[in-house]
Amino acid sequence: MRRALPLMPAEIGGQLISISLLGLVPGPAITASPVLSLGLRLIVGL
Repeated sequence: MRRALPLMPAEIGGQLISISLLGLVPGPAITASPVLSLGLRLIVGL
């Protein structure tokens, strides 16, 4: 598993793209899946 290593630039870029795509999803879809939002926050370390 590479999760123990610091994030590579490509991984960070991929996560930013994922977040941007989520921004295009209607609000209700995101609020309906709080687990996804929480997971993203944990992944990005916010």
